[in-house]
Amino acid sequence: MPAGAGNRPGSTATGASAMFNLMRHYAITSFAGVLLAALLLTGFYRHIEINETTEFARNSNIQLANAILDLTAPELGEYLGSVSNLGPREILNSPFPPLLASAIVESMGKASIAKVSIYNNRGVVVFSTNQRELGRIDTDNSGFASARNGQTATELSYRDAFSILGQKTDDDNLVRTFVPVRPSPARPIIGALATYVDWSPAVAQTEREMYTAIAGVALILMLLYSAQLLVVMRAKNLIESQQTTIRERTATLETMSLHLLASEEAEKLKLAANLHEGLAQTLAAIKSRIEQGLEQVPAGAAGSDSLDAALSALQGAIEEVQEMATELRPPSLDELGLLPTIRWICREFECLHPDVQIEQQISVQEQEIPDQLKIVIYRIIEAVLKDIGKNARKDRIRVSLHPNANAIMLAIDDIPRESISAATVGGNPRLRFATAQERATLSGGAFSAAFNRDGGITLHASWAT
Repeated sequence: MPAGAGNRPGSTATGASAMFNLMRHYAITSFAGVLLAALLLTGFYRHIEINETTEFARNSNIQLANAILDLTAPELGEYLGSVSNLGPREILNSPFPPLLASAIVESMGKASIAKVSIYNNRGVVVFSTNQRELGRIDTDNSGFASARNGQTATELSYRDAFSILGQKTDDDNLVRTFVPVRPSPARPIIGALATYVDWSPAVAQTEREMYTAIAGVALILMLLYSAQLLVVMRAKNLIESQQTTIRERTATLETMSLHLLASEEAEKLKLAANLHEGLAQTLAAIKSRIEQGLEQVPAGAAGSDSLDAALSALQGAIEEVQEMATELRPPSLDELGLLPTIRWICREFECLHPDVQIEQQISVQEQEIPDQLKIVIYRIIEAVLKDIGKNARKDRIRVSLHPNANAIMLAIDDIPRESISAATVGGNPRLRFATAQERATLSGGAFSAAFNRDGGITLHASWAT
């Protein structure tokens, strides 16, 4: 069995493990995506709800404030006109009209207003449903400043269960609206009316609706997530089944290829032995008999020239048979070993291609190479040298064979003495040396082929030992 062939069945477990990891990673990533989508949808929905609630609260409060102004317009305008420039102490000595106060309190009851405050032109509270605020100066209040400039201002500090930033205050969910007060549209502003409405019930209702929406979105996303997992699991099972079939067919093809290579080598060995020991020996015996007969023929006798020609033809046939046998399988591979055979084939190549120099860097010992790998390594070197010989230039070839961390490493570098571009050489190096790659991989090794920076080819093969 070739080295490394016994490790192939483990690839099935490796493939299944990789598929399991892929499934697990997909499940985790999909769940994280669903969770992120839920958070983003929640934030988006909350943003819309806050905007709608805030806008509705502002419009409602402005309408309430304007309704109070319409209800109290004549009396309130007269009173503010009389106290528009008074300070806190003077305000305390200028009682607010009881009928006007009753009207404001009555409007509060109908509109569910939490508090109403009225400011004079100096920012002094001249009336408030909270008696403790009477006479207070609020000139720094941004709402009063806007109303003093003739603009209606509305503020809302929205806070619900999702508001995790900031501390709770008394103004949370309290809509504050400041509207300017003037006796008539043509006359100047003489004060401001402030209404405070507690929107906590509306915020709580919005929060409940948000919880319902979140639950619905989460349910839909989880159903989608479950459907995706079912589809992926179905695809996973289908892919695993197909991969198992492919692995089985690949293993069958590899086994058949190994048997074919082994049969091919066995046939070559048998044929080479027959040529060496059979036909070559027979031709040598015939030659010997002719030589013996020729010795008994007198010199210059008729037919001696024909016998000499036959001897030359027999010698050429013997040499041709020996070359054929050597090409089929060098006898030195079985008699002397791989390393002497490598040195022999390198010398033969240099004799055929005088412009090519082969540098041998062999540091491995003969006994360190498994017997089943010797013929594989030889065939790879033979195939590479034949391919290089077809395009022989003034090249330098480096053949390296050495042990490395429980492995046998083979490297062949074709280095042109004059650098050429890979585009000039053309072709895919892996396709050029497909036979060598097949022998390496089928014997349990790894193989690579690529162009080097000089425009030549660099090949690497390795086998675990």
